[in-house]
Amino acid sequence: MAENKMGWLKKILLIGAGLLCLGVAGLAAAIYLTDWNALKDKGAAYLSETLHHKVSIGKVEAGLFTGVTIHKISVANAAGFGAQPLFYNEEAKLHLNFLSLFSLLSGKLVVPGIEFKNPKVLIEKSASGTFNFSDMSSAPTQAGKPTAKAEASSAKAPDILIASFKVSGGDFSYRDLRTGSLTAIHGLDLDLTGISLQAGGKSRLVLKFNAETEGKKIPVSLLADFSLDLGAKKLVLHASKLGVPSLSVGVVGSVSDLSGDPAMDLNLDAEANLGTLVADLAPPSVVKGLPAGFKTEGGIKFLAKVKGRASRPEAMSFDARLELDKVGIKVADVPAIEGMTGELKIGPNKASLPGLTLTMAGSPLTIKLDAWDYSLQGLMGPSSAMKMSVRYSITSPKLALGPVIDFAMAPDSPAVAKAKAAEILRTGGVKDLRSAVPKGLSVEGEIKADALQYQGILTGKFRNKIRLAGQKLQSSSDLELFEGAFFERTNADFSIPGPAFNFQAGLDKMRLEKFVDAGLSAAPDSKALAQIKDKVSGILGFRLDGRGRGYKKPALTRNMDLKGHFQMLDGVLKKLDIQEKLAVSIPHPPTAEILRKDIHFGQMFADFTLKNEKFVLSNFVLSSGKDHRGGDLMLQASGQMQLGGALAFRVIPRFNPRLVKLEGLLQDAFADEAGWATYNYIGYAGPDLDHAKSDFKAGAVNAAKKVAQKQIEQVKQKVQQEGQKVLQEKGKVIETQGKELLKNLFGN
Repeated sequence: MAENKMGWLKKILLIGAGLLCLGVAGLAAAIYLTDWNALKDKGAAYLSETLHHKVSIGKVEAGLFTGVTIHKISVANAAGFGAQPLFYNEEAKLHLNFLSLFSLLSGKLVVPGIEFKNPKVLIEKSASGTFNFSDMSSAPTQAGKPTAKAEASSAKAPDILIASFKVSGGDFSYRDLRTGSLTAIHGLDLDLTGISLQAGGKSRLVLKFNAETEGKKIPVSLLADFSLDLGAKKLVLHASKLGVPSLSVGVVGSVSDLSGDPAMDLNLDAEANLGTLVADLAPPSVVKGLPAGFKTEGGIKFLAKVKGRASRPEAMSFDARLELDKVGIKVADVPAIEGMTGELKIGPNKASLPGLTLTMAGSPLTIKLDAWDYSLQGLMGPSSAMKMSVRYSITSPKLALGPVIDFAMAPDSPAVAKAKAAEILRTGGVKDLRSAVPKGLSVEGEIKADALQYQGILTGKFRNKIRLAGQKLQSSSDLELFEGAFFERTNADFSIPGPAFNFQAGLDKMRLEKFVDAGLSAAPDSKALAQIKDKVSGILGFRLDGRGRGYKKPALTRNMDLKGHFQMLDGVLKKLDIQEKLAVSIPHPPTAEILRKDIHFGQMFADFTLKNEKFVLSNFVLSSGKDHRGGDLMLQASGQMQLGGALAFRVIPRFNPRLVKLEGLLQDAFADEAGWATYNYIGYAGPDLDHAKSDFKAGAVNAAKKVAQKQIEQVKQKVQQEGQKVLQEKGKVIETQGKELLKNLFGN
């Protein structure tokens, strides 16, 4: 029995050895007898027709143990681009084995492996935005059916299965011909298994490389399981994952009609770790441009389903979800935004944010948002055709504006700031609001906060409501402001050229000392605020009513019609530095002495208008009493200013006789009917300056004549007996004295 077993074993070994010898002989015969040049020419011709780029292969060498070596493989660049090929490899290895032998006998070619060492790939983008590979897919045919020529080409395609396709040490370059910029990837390693040009079987791609930008190296990896059927022009992604530090993206699904208008049915998921994202991925130039101490934390996840054709985004169906998990943004180590958590759902015509919670500068805040009645076509098309409805609400016990404003107003480089300033001067700040506000855009929302805070200044309750529909805007705001109240009401119509608007704004009973205290606590190093703390007090108020048309200069000022009133009650100025400076500059000792004391006034008010580019101060009164004659001091002023032109004003200070006693000529010239000391100053500036000087001189002469005439009348009664000659001489003396007095007071 044992001898029989050994006999069968010997027979099996002999048969195996014979088959091995036969296989080796057959493989050797296949290698040396196959017309490799004809096969490589057929493959190059097929690839040239499929890729629409000329594919050339230099020569092919084959050996039983070395396999097949292909020299100088090149895929030509597209027409209109440079002479450098899109793809070039000096040498590639084609490995063959027994599978190749048996596959050739069945009319197929199974290639165990192809290896490229140090290949070069060049991607270029023209000034018009097309790529040098954009023509690699043939034009679409009617009804999505291939033409007879395409069917014939498909029938001619060799049935080739590549078990393994490897690239090591590859170079990838991307050149933008418009900007001249060049981005390169070095050390690219690729391993592609199970690729078939006709059968469309399952394949796997493993890709690794280092992307380098501004000296920063970023490792990138891609793993994908897919099926590519060139005959059916369809790609199926069974699984794929793109990974870089702090970020990963996965896609599954299919893309069909690769040669024409691609139809997508894809599921995408992306996840980012914000805590390390900037350090891992941001190039040095981006990091340098971030605010001082800028840091991020938390995570973001994005999920999306997309189905439809790329050429018809309006008909594309999609559902997406953005998840935020404890996202935070800090600037200069100050907690700006922390713990941002919520979920935003986005559909084809509806988006919803049920509740986004976060902490801003230590205060909780909740944001809710709903958007509907929109489409991708509208969002991607002209703004005037955009259609969308949005409703939002923001609530917070203390709404801190600092983090948002500081982040949005991050300092620009000098060049960028200069360019922005030039644009604002040229356009007036807004290029074209009529076209910038779409006709179909509808927005309504509300902001509520029990307190409003910016850079340490804390005010009271704030509420804003806004509504925009049919290019017509309505806005209203109310704010508790340092024991007072501020309000704003605005209406604007963007549907007409040069949008028309009207507004009202007012402030009632705000305490000035509270404002100074808040400002000083926010800016403790402010010398200006420190000088007036506890030295200035009063109750402020104003009201503005305006209307106009246009937002660009000079249309804005030319069409503005503004009326306003300002008032301050119970005001106190306690020996401010500016008072001493004014006292030194005034040549009248009684006035200077008053300015050096504490000034208490019961009220200060002014009425003003702006119309036809002319600002008019119709009445300014500052009184130390409850009314304009209840105290010791009253200052009256009026004037006007042409924007960009002349300035004219009149100032009349009045002093109670108890403070300033006028006698003799001064009393006759400058005391009013109640005995108050009154000085009438008239000032002019602008193109009528010469005329103004003559007016001022004439006023001084008239004052002198007034004094002289009164004294002359008195002298006439006393010296009628002395004769006409004495009277005339006395009159000349008095007139001369009056002129000298005026000269001493006012100058020439």
